[in-house]
Amino acid sequence: MKYIFSLMVIFAISACVWDDKTPSIVEYKSFIKNGDDVPSFSIAATDGSPFYSDSIDKITIIYLFWSKCPDCANTTKEIMELWNESLIDDESVDMISIARGDGKTPQNEIEMYWNNMFNTKPNTQIPRLLFDEHKEIFNLFADAGVPRFYLTNNKKEVMWQLQSPMVTKEEILAQINTIKNQL
Repeated sequence: MKYIFSLMVIFAISACVWDDKTPSIVEYKSFIKNGDDVPSFSIAATDGSPFYSDSIDKITIIYLFWSKCPDCANTTKEIMELWNESLIDDESVDMISIARGDGKTPQNEIEMYWNNMFNTKPNTQIPRLLFDEHKEIFNLFADAGVPRFYLTNNKKEVMWQLQSPMVTKEEILAQINTIKNQL
């Protein structure tokens, strides 16, 4: 029993959705409902440029992940492919990737993870990366659980969200097209 409890604690602390072979033990709560505005926040991107959530004026993918989450490595590859194959030249869509920190991981480690994920393919343009070192931004969205996706319309209203390691680029693109058709 002590062993099972220890496993549950480790799972809850890591707050990463494991692969489909591991059953989910905990339901993670999103603090945002579809139709809500994106929470107001500001944060510096890893390149030093400021980002303000109030500036969202396009359909925007908000991708929340943790660099030490094995599921996030898979979804980051899906996001990378989606961005470079379908969205890089689409002026009506933006992407904000927020690396959830643990208070111990330095920013340069997050940047190396991100750059390595995107350097797996030649001629890849890397989307903007934000580093939420102490989960202050993440905690505006949810209590735990990554990878996590939110799609907004051009008025910064959340139109779709998902917390799952099983998301595909086709699924996200279909949701983006649904939002485009509603505008």
